[in-house]
Amino acid sequence: MVRIEDLNVSFGNEKVISNLSFELSKGEKVAVVGASGSGKTTLLNVLMGFVKPSRGIVTVDGVRVSPSTIDSIRRGI
Repeated sequence: MVRIEDLNVSFGNEKVISNLSFELSKGEKVAVVGASGSGKTTLLNVLMGFVKPSRGIVTVDGVRVSPSTIDSIRRGI
């Protein structure tokens, strides 16, 4: 399960993702669509731990994405 709560990502003064919340169950399939620059790649980078959110909580299988947990999360994805 992937859970994102109140995710905000900014690069400098530019907000890329604002107040995003959702939950995906195991086996569920989704498509992330949007215009160029709308935050699709940034969202995936947050899930993989490459980008740290300005605010919000990201969990994968109940484990919060953080520098200390990212290696085990990546192995499971």
